This record gives sequence, structure tokens and C-alpha cells, in this order.
Amino acid sequence: MELSCLFENEHYIVCQISGSGALHSEGIEVVNKSNHVTAYLTGRMRKTFIRQVKSWREKTPKEEEVEARLEEFLVLNAQPLVLH
Repeated sequence: MELSCLFENEHYIVCQISGSGALHSEGIEVVNKSNHVTAYLTGRMRKTFIRQVKSWREKTPKEEEVEARLEEFLVLNAQPLVLH
């Protein structure tokens, strides 16, 4: 399993998890550090997010635009962030 950080600022961190394993499928984890929520994107949502990242690479957005889009993904899939 490989973990790559795609984006991080004081409010968010976004990581891509790739490789196969019994516990995780390939996906994107979006964490809102301020609100302590996370979303794990797989399947169609993961593909949609990857398309978004590619468009950001073509035209660099403002940080506020990235945060707004990340929040849209969190609204659809948010789970409380639990630290053990």
C-alpha cells in the first residue's frame, strides 16, 4: 500500500491510497482538520475527484476554491474523525 499527499493546508489534508490490501481499497481520503471529519472516496467518487485534481493541474485554482470543492466532497461522504 502506498500513501501520497495530494494537498495540505491548515484546514485540510488529502491523501491518495493506492495498492491492494485486505483492509483498504484504492481511494482518496479527504480530512477537514478544523471540523474533525473525514471522507474516504472510492469508485465513481474517487474517479470524479481525480478528474478534479487533473483540472486543477491545468489551471491552478485559489486555495479558497480548492477548500470549497473539498467541502462538497465531505458533505456527501463525511464521517467523524476518530483518533485512537
